[in-house]
Amino acid sequence: MRKASLIKVGVAGAVTLALGAGLALPANADPQAQPNDAVIVGSDTVQFLGDFLADGQSAIAGTTGLTAASAFNSTNKFRLYNYDATVDAKGRTATVAGTGTKFAVVLRAGAAPVHLPNGSGDGYNNFYQDTGNQIDFVRGSRLPNAGDITNIHSVSKSYHSWRIASDGMQIAVANPATNAPAAGLTKAQLTAIYQASPSITSWHGIDPSLSTDLIVPMLPQDGSGTHDDFLTDILGSKTTPANSHLVRTEEHDPSPLTNAGFASKILASGGVDLHTTDASGLEQFSWQGGTVTAADAISPFSLGRYNLIQTGYFDVGNAYGTGTGDPAWKNAIQLLPDTGYFFQRYFYLTALQSAFQSSSGWQPGSSINKVNTILNWYKKATNASAFADAGVSFNLPASAGGGAAFKDCGQDVTSC
Repeated sequence: MRKASLIKVGVAGAVTLALGAGLALPANADPQAQPNDAVIVGSDTVQFLGDFLADGQSAIAGTTGLTAASAFNSTNKFRLYNYDATVDAKGRTATVAGTGTKFAVVLRAGAAPVHLPNGSGDGYNNFYQDTGNQIDFVRGSRLPNAGDITNIHSVSKSYHSWRIASDGMQIAVANPATNAPAAGLTKAQLTAIYQASPSITSWHGIDPSLSTDLIVPMLPQDGSGTHDDFLTDILGSKTTPANSHLVRTEEHDPSPLTNAGFASKILASGGVDLHTTDASGLEQFSWQGGTVTAADAISPFSLGRYNLIQTGYFDVGNAYGTGTGDPAWKNAIQLLPDTGYFFQRYFYLTALQSAFQSSSGWQPGSSINKVNTILNWYKKATNASAFADAGVSFNLPASAGGGAAFKDCGQDVTSC
């Protein structure tokens, strides 16, 4: 939900850079939450589910599988403002990982701009530092960790978290051309590729019958749930390894896996354009002592986001104008088989414990507080279509017993 005026801080020439990257900066008159509205910030992975539950989703011409879901804001006086983590409404790169580049957002009308949270960890950090009661919920693709809880306790507050949906993580590559093995990459192979001193740097290191190109391991921004879950799963720690081969991206942005997007990323990472193409017509670059193309890129990716991409949701608007550089994402990427690597993950909402326990009714004529009103909407079985539209599941996988994914995780928890 793109609802706020955004300004870039700490970097000169922000508007020029944003327009050059194809990003639209909303005007100052964009709507913002009013004092009685609910505000949700945080995860890039969860943002589209939040959008669909707040404002519904039409059966858009040119898409497949999307339905007309009911919306919270169509039936309630006080509204739910789900602020996207990314400046670009298609979820493309909004920050440059590791540079400190940030955007600002006005969360509530009349308030001063604050840092726009981009990712689960970023959302939790903003939440505990929120002295103006601007944020009601953080949406996360992971729960608060021990460090998040220490932070919130340091300001004499407590969290309460709820699991709301089921998702998965796999490895995304370019489509149709990829040099990855058809069987996918195993957890052990990913560990060898992503660790600080990688023992596998080329496809030959996996199988001599594969390409001699180097592997280009991509990794989303620090603090994002995808970053933390992926590294913790394959390396045992969320700390970004000092691996010179890592190329940093926005989580679930397919652009770096396309020919043009890959070129931009690899050149920014020290690559040199060889002005040649491989047998598939992909541009070739000299990088880290070897040759690479978009067919060599790998990236941890949300199954839910991939499912949403495959509906054509991000492609149908391309016909309204030219020159935006929007790729046809539906056909641009593919996921390697889940028999190689799959990580079960979930989506969460987190609020202040005090807000959860409040005795003040929120909507006119209701005795139910703001937090529980929102939670009751998220767990309604009749809203399962909004979850399906966002590519995730309202229910747990069979391996986890099936049934509704919604669960009250409790206060100050790190697992659920």
